[in-house]
Amino acid sequence: MRTRLRDFRHRLPGAILLPAPLRSAPSAPSATADIRLIAVAPSPYTNRMDSIRAGYGLKIALETRIRQLGLPLTVGYFDAVKRLDNPTSLAELFSGSPRAMIIGSSTWGQGSSRYVRQLFEVVPQQSLLDVQASSWVTSGGAHTGGEVVAQDIQRSMMGIGASTFNLGQKLVVFTTDERDNLVPGEFTLIDVWVMDQFAQMIILKALQRGGRGLPPPSQVQDALGFNIDYFSKFPLGDAELTQDLRRLRRFLNRAIALTSPERAEILASLQ
Repeated sequence: MRTRLRDFRHRLPGAILLPAPLRSAPSAPSATADIRLIAVAPSPYTNRMDSIRAGYGLKIALETRIRQLGLPLTVGYFDAVKRLDNPTSLAELFSGSPRAMIIGSSTWGQGSSRYVRQLFEVVPQQSLLDVQASSWVTSGGAHTGGEVVAQDIQRSMMGIGASTFNLGQKLVVFTTDERDNLVPGEFTLIDVWVMDQFAQMIILKALQRGGRGLPPPSQVQDALGFNIDYFSKFPLGDAELTQDLRRLRRFLNRAIALTSPERAEILASLQ
């Protein structure tokens, strides 16, 4: 039986519900979402959509944690590439002072693709003051430039006022090729575990601005049991990785296939 993500979204373990007044589900994603995941990642070389699939995994982890915590935060997933010829539409993604903005891309020729540079050239007048920002990247190999793309994106976001962060000491880069005994493009269980860790970090950063009806980040951190030294609780074996993470991994890997229902679901989620 194929895994559908609607069976997964409410079930990542380890979160403790916050007080009842905060337990409201996020509204439908929109260009006004509190947390915006922006994909700048066409896939002309492999057609596997590695970065878009990784972004979707991050989206599911975020939505699941937000629902478990009962936080009134919304998440939107956006395709910036289709907006590059429409500066007005692209500028909407940067408007309204979102709490957090995470830009995702893939590695081309040891660095950023032209689409990433075009993104920041089209919207130089935008301001991300008071916005927490980061990135996710996919890379063919462990040392083929993924960290350069992450730093390029974050430096450009700093240039328009954002405060950038990472998963503690880790740049969020997923290697999808040049690995022993793994199908090209497949995410590992550790990859999906990192997606969930990064989602928790994003939520804590999104709460830093404060606001009516929102708990302090310290309370949420305690509820999550989140530790900035992510490596201090690094899974030592498959037994420590939950069935829900395994389900998410299967879903994302099945989406490699061009005609899979999993890929169709991911594409339908992109705005």
